[in-house]
This record gives sequence, structure tokens and C-alpha cells, in this order.
Amino acid sequence: FRHLIEVDGNGNVNLVPMFHRIMGDQLTPIMAYKALVQSDDRDAPSFLFESVVNGTQQGRYSFVGARPQLEIIARGHHVQILDHGKGTKEEIEDCSDPLEIPEVLSRDWHPIVPEDLPRVFTGGWVGYCGYDTVRYVYEGKLPFSNAPRDDR
Repeated sequence: FRHLIEVDGNGNVNLVPMFHRIMGDQLTPIMAYKALVQSDDRDAPSFLFESVVNGTQQGRYSFVGARPQLEIIARGHHVQILDHGKGTKEEIEDCSDPLEIPEVLSRDWHPIVPEDLPRVFTGGWVGYCGYDTVRYVYEGKLPFSNAPRDDR
């Protein structure tokens, strides 16, 4: 990692992507996902993204991940930020827009992209937003008081 920081030159690097190239004929994306996510871990956050060409053809890249460093969980205006690396949990009781939290948390991230890594997704936030996320955008028209108890 020191080499990458020296190559950067500004000394501000604090985020280095971890990657491993695997020949597609040796390990399918599903097999890689199953290797990362054990059967007793199926409810834990994980993902498998496939690149697609022309909407139907499988592309060149697969992105597989599990056991996130951070989780942001919002229900109404109550937000939990779970930092699995530090073992901490922060509660925000009255958050008007949880969609701003990833931007705020990542302001101090200074990544470097190694030259031999393809210019595709090299890290950042991965996740999903439930249907009720639209309530943060149109809160006056779609108040949380009308939301189902649990939108999962």
C-alpha cells in the first residue's frame, strides 16, 4: 500500500480498493458469491452485481461483496449508523434526509485507483433503498405517518 500512496504524491490517500482478478472459466460469479456468503450468513448484507452489455449480454465485470464496513439503516426519521470496523452504533432520532448521510460520511475519503485496475466501479457505497425512500423526497405528499410499519 505504501507504493500506491507514494505514487499518489499528495499523501492524502486513505482508501485503497481491494481486488482480485479471476478467470471467468475457473469461477463463476455465483460460485464467488457463495464462497463469500456462507449459508448461515444469508440474511447479512451482501451483493453480486453483474455488468451487462446492451441490456441482455453478460459483461466483463462482476462485483461481489459481503460483510460491510458501514451500514446506514433508516426507518422514518430514525437512523442507525453501524460501523462494523469500530464496533460502534450511532443513533440519529430526527434525520430529515438519510440520503445525505453517505455523502457526509465519505467526504474525508481520499481513494486512489491503481493504474492496472480497470476504470469501472472501484469502491464506494453499495446498497439498496426500499420503496418508502420516495417519502424523503416527497415528504409533504407522502408522509411517514401513512407508511407501513416495516417497509422491508
